[in-house]
Amino acid sequence: MFDRTIIQERLKKLEEQLTLLRELQHVPQEQFIVNPRDHVYALHLLQTAIQAVIDIGTHLVASLNLGRLEEYRDVARLLAQEKIIPEDLHPKLEKMIGLRNLIIHEYLRIELDKIYQIIQHNLDDLMGFAKHIQAFLERSTHG
Repeated sequence: MFDRTIIQERLKKLEEQLTLLRELQHVPQEQFIVNPRDHVYALHLLQTAIQAVIDIGTHLVASLNLGRLEEYRDVARLLAQEKIIPEDLHPKLEKMIGLRNLIIHEYLRIELDKIYQIIQHNLDDLMGFAKHIQAFLERSTHG
């Protein structure tokens, strides 16, 4: 069985990071790109938010024996197969996990205009993940 506390702590961190990222949506794109204080902060918040998704997912996959993880991207597919998250969220989360890998390993290739667009248009994917995990926790309590 999974550890509810581990998941809830990481959900809380994910939601905190998303709140801070949403504040950056009000920064003009030109300022975001030229001001390291904005984009370095954003990259850290994104990395931490996506890591929380990975941590929640790997914990559920391992503790519920959902399958074998070859790489972190597999988390989204395995959670979707088990209907913990909807199928249409799976490819979006795979892209986010790929973004985290880019931030960590290929930081010299990051295109800040794309990071800005992700902050403007894709944070709901991470929030959607949080909502589906919360719903899963509630179902697991009552059923």
